[in-house]
Amino acid sequence: MLIGLLLLASRHHMVMQVIGLLPSENELFAGAFAIVSGMPLIMEFGVLFDILIAVIVTGLLVTLIQRVLVRADTADRRRLQG
Repeated sequence: MLIGLLLLASRHHMVMQVIGLLPSENELFAGAFAIVSGMPLIMEFGVLFDILIAVIVTGLLVTLIQRVLVRADTADRRRLQG
């Protein structure tokens, strides 16, 4: 839990803050599951939240990859060929 909180507090990049949120939330989920037997509704909302965050992070990473690939120009490759 401390590593996730450290990432949340020390990083300014949005993706790293979201990645820091996931371990913190997962540890809260594991602690609640250990205390309460079964799967209460609030824990199911926690799983839904994890899936939502994973989709957002995946979307951000795909957007960043597309930005890098759009900047790739064929003239750069021709220059590398010699």
